Amino acid sequence: MTTLQKLLTAEEYATLPESIAPRDSELIRGVICVREAPPVPDHGWIANKIGHLLYEFVASRKLGVVMGDPGFVLERDPDTVRAPDVSFVRADRLPSEKMPTYLDGAPDLAVEVKSKSNRKRKMAEKIAQYLSTGSRLVWYVDPDRKTITVYRPQRDPVVLNEGDHLSGYEVLPGFDCPVAEIFSRYWLTES
Repeated sequence: MTTLQKLLTAEEYATLPESIAPRDSELIRGVICVREAPPVPDHGWIANKIGHLLYEFVASRKLGVVMGDPGFVLERDPDTVRAPDVSFVRADRLPSEKMPTYLDGAPDLAVEVKSKSNRKRKMAEKIAQYLSTGSRLVWYVDPDRKTITVYRPQRDPVVLNEGDHLSGYEVLPGFDCPVAEIFSRYWLTES
């Protein structure tokens, strides 16, 4: 006897209690997928640092919003809801009224910070999905190697090291940050 699992919609997923759909889950083609292990502290402070740098740049120019762990509906029927660690959405793509539970479509910029539970194949699928559903820029941050891999549609990925600068390209023109700053542990340096 075969048991069929009901595929969830984004709207059904949004109403589930945290005991069924924990905060660190995503909806992938109608199925709830939970991260295997919680992120380590490096993951959190790097994501927050990138979010802060982006926020300062975006807010001062009123370009849109920078968010941490928001849900984006990337596919319908079956639905996929992804939550990048940090994201940017242009102002002209935002609703004029109240923000919905999840935004339709991919963020303009998606940032993923590598964690223990990331599997190479799954992360490659996630990055490809962001790009194929509308993201124009994806940054994959690897704290272990201190690299940031930049993905843009129909271009080869570019791996940046600590001596390089991270750019906002056409998504955030003028944004420029030394890669070393992303990984600097300011609390360990003397004032």
